[in-house]
Amino acid sequence: MAEPGPFDTIVEQFVSTQSTAEAVDGWADRVMQRIGAEIPTIADDAVLAKAVEISARTQWTAFLGSIRYPEREIPMLPTAAEVATELARRGHPLAVLFRIYRVARRAIWDYITDVLTTVAPQSEESQFLIFFWNRASTWIDAVVEASTALFEAERDKVRQGAAAQKLVAVRALIEGEGTLNPREASASLGGHPLSGINTAVLLHATDIQRVTELRDGALELAQLAGARNPLIVSPGGRDLWMWIASKAAPTTDRFGSLRTWLDERGIVVAVGSPVEGIDGFRLSHLEAQRAQRMAFASQRLPNPLLFGEVETLAMLRQSPEDAARFVARTLGRLAEDTDAMARLRQTARAALEAENLEKAGEALIVHSNTVRYRLGQIEKIMGRSINERSSDLALALAYHHAFLADGT
Repeated sequence: MAEPGPFDTIVEQFVSTQSTAEAVDGWADRVMQRIGAEIPTIADDAVLAKAVEISARTQWTAFLGSIRYPEREIPMLPTAAEVATELARRGHPLAVLFRIYRVARRAIWDYITDVLTTVAPQSEESQFLIFFWNRASTWIDAVVEASTALFEAERDKVRQGAAAQKLVAVRALIEGEGTLNPREASASLGGHPLSGINTAVLLHATDIQRVTELRDGALELAQLAGARNPLIVSPGGRDLWMWIASKAAPTTDRFGSLRTWLDERGIVVAVGSPVEGIDGFRLSHLEAQRAQRMAFASQRLPNPLLFGEVETLAMLRQSPEDAARFVARTLGRLAEDTDAMARLRQTARAALEAENLEKAGEALIVHSNTVRYRLGQIEKIMGRSINERSSDLALALAYHHAFLADGT
């Protein structure tokens, strides 16, 4: 075995002097002071702070023991693993883990530059600093990488566990089996308020590859409604459920601005009515489910589809055979599947929805005289004015457009 050279001797002496209990205590105190000053969330949690301190001590000791053997694999110490998993269990973001090691890295640099003159003669200072810093950086990088993997794995476990419990609570409320106490029910949902108004939103991905974008869509909708912390649960498959809690009915009229984004991704959205209390939580979801069934049955309905806008159609849809007879009886020849009748149905819908012939013409992009002429044809076919039983006519036209017209 070759005799150690002068530089090896310097390293040996450094390890020997820095490995004493007093030196390790001094190092740990120094690091913890920095962490406490820069990361208050650690300092305020006595248990977590203790775990970080123990990790700092054991990692420093292990690092000193390995500094002479750069070829050895850097171990993931149990104390370091505990810090990573404990941060995840306590709900801290990954950024806190990164900050701990950034502080430690700076503390190491400050420490070695402070003691450098006592460690190596001036002629060897640069060589020792480069040697030490390369080893320290390699160590920290390896530990951060391993700690990140542990943190993310533990965070996934926590989320899956919490998500599973939340889904169980949600299903119980939907099925009417949950507690009727708003506070208890809210606690089972992670604090989601149930005493006020809740609006249910269902999202479905027609393309399995787009499932990961459902949450983004839900958060966009929540933001449009002015909600900051919606309740979001995944029942599995291609679906995502959301409830928006509010003191007053949310502004769901802005949901339509997201239609292009949703359509491009093949995401179908159905929205229940805003309803108050625990019963409202359940009823709004059931309404959203009914709206979703209608959205699946027709590509002509809006996306997002609000139940309040199609409630009458939904009731009619409960009996498709009766609905078809109602449409045929109300529209007569207007229900025929021809281009001419389709144009007249479109005109009738526009006229019933508009304030006057001019507005109807603007909607159809035709002159008001054309609208007047077509209305004459419609009334001749029906044998009555469109203002007679106009509600029935509007409903029959809407149902035919959504579910019976060619191409639905």
